[in-house]
Amino acid sequence: MLLPGFIKNNRRLLKLFRFCVVGGTAFFLSILVFNVLKTLIPFFGVHFVIASVIGDLSGLVYGFYINKHWTYSSQKKEEEKYFLKYMVLYAVTIAINGLLLKGFIGVLTHYTILDESISQNIKENVAKIAATVITTGLNFIGTNYVIFVHDEGDNDADFIDTESGI
Repeated sequence: MLLPGFIKNNRRLLKLFRFCVVGGTAFFLSILVFNVLKTLIPFFGVHFVIASVIGDLSGLVYGFYINKHWTYSSQKKEEEKYFLKYMVLYAVTIAINGLLLKGFIGVLTHYTILDESISQNIKENVAKIAATVITTGLNFIGTNYVIFVHDEGDNDADFIDTESGI
């Protein structure tokens, strides 16, 4: 995969790019689990916030592993410490995401921002996407500046990944 030089040669932009790729795939997994649960198990059709949390947890585990070994591969020490911090950060943002989800669905349902002919399922997915966009920013800040802090400074040359090309 070829990236423009200004991204490939800048550690912060490369981390942001990788974080967004991992986040996008983790979100896809999360929304897939969310919708499968709501569709196949009637309990989750009613309790969509619980389905959302389970989906987010599936994305969390996947995201930690890929971020640890790809996005923040230069920080290999203290994996247990990283995982605990990562879990705390994501527990907080999953809670925020659930509150935002419930609030956005309330707005979309009661204030008919979306046409009344649009199904509740679509409204729930629009709300899920909106809540996730907001919490993604919080996750990047926490992951980059609290969890996987680069101890050796900000030397971009130390970070460039010549093997994978990105």
